[in-house]
Amino acid sequence: DRCGAGLATTARLEKGQPLFAEYPFVVAARSRADRWAAYVALSAAAAGGDGASARALQALDALVPTDLPSPEAEEAARALVADALGPGTHDAEVARVVAVLRKYEANQFLYDDGGDAKAATALYRLVARMNHSCAPSVALYPERNPQNPGALVPGDGRLVAKALANLEPGEPLCICYGPADLIAWDLDKRRAYLAQHCGFRCVCARCLLEEEQAARSSR
Repeated sequence: DRCGAGLATTARLEKGQPLFAEYPFVVAARSRADRWAAYVALSAAAAGGDGASARALQALDALVPTDLPSPEAEEAARALVADALGPGTHDAEVARVVAVLRKYEANQFLYDDGGDAKAATALYRLVARMNHSCAPSVALYPERNPQNPGALVPGDGRLVAKALANLEPGEPLCICYGPADLIAWDLDKRRAYLAQHCGFRCVCARCLLEEEQAARSSR
């Protein structure tokens, strides 16, 4: 049960209460080449003294990558490095590109621009720190600017986090990493999905309780 760095409430929260609203710090097209290009552009802008780009780059570098093996990401990384540096192994550079691509894969959210293509994804600072739970305490509600559907609009892509239950200080703020109906699945199906798509075996409180109940029933 990992991936996010973990967030907890510091005050009592009522069900339905907004916790925070957050805009993405990076929006990039879904292709691996475009994601790496966005990282290179951020790095160049940060090196040139742009403060906003430096903060976005720092946030991206701080993200936790997925542990899932990704031959596709490595293949894409080798192609990108070969295009930039020419023939050769360039293992260190390939590893760097793969690490960035895996950070996207572990932390991305669909960027809903109101169009039909849904070709972009977004990264968020706070949302990326929330752990998974099969009984989530937080739901995320995307907002978009309907004035220019199909376009990347500055300031668009805001996510609003709201409490799904009454929460006491110190309780973890967790979201569901899977599809909305994952919470209705049985234990084995939930764990199989999260292992395949998120790279971890879920040991959230709900999964452990259901595992214990199943073991007790089998005995």
